[in-house]
Amino acid sequence: MTSARRKWIARSAVATLAVVLIAIGLRFRPLEPSVQRSRLEAVTVGMTQSQVWETVGVPPGVYPEDLAYFDRVGIRCGHDRWTGAAGSLHVFYDADGRVSATNLYETHAIREDRSR
Repeated sequence: MTSARRKWIARSAVATLAVVLIAIGLRFRPLEPSVQRSRLEAVTVGMTQSQVWETVGVPPGVYPEDLAYFDRVGIRCGHDRWTGAAGSLHVFYDADGRVSATNLYETHAIREDRSR
């Protein structure tokens, strides 16, 4: 086998490996964080803030960040709040830092489809 042929085989192997690694990386890339209804429903009175955050799986906020939704007037309340297509959870804590009440509302999404 000639030197040129060995180089060509080596370059082809490196290129193939790079394509395979890129394909694997794209396939298993982390998804955008989201809130799931079952996780929102799992928050119960008596939990600590860290337990609530662990249960929901993401910090308070809107998921996805560009979610367009109608918010009910007057219900922007609670110490922590999660909003997503699955619903909107408002969590209230007592003086001991434990959940004293929760409110779970339906989210009225204007646009869930992120393709434009």
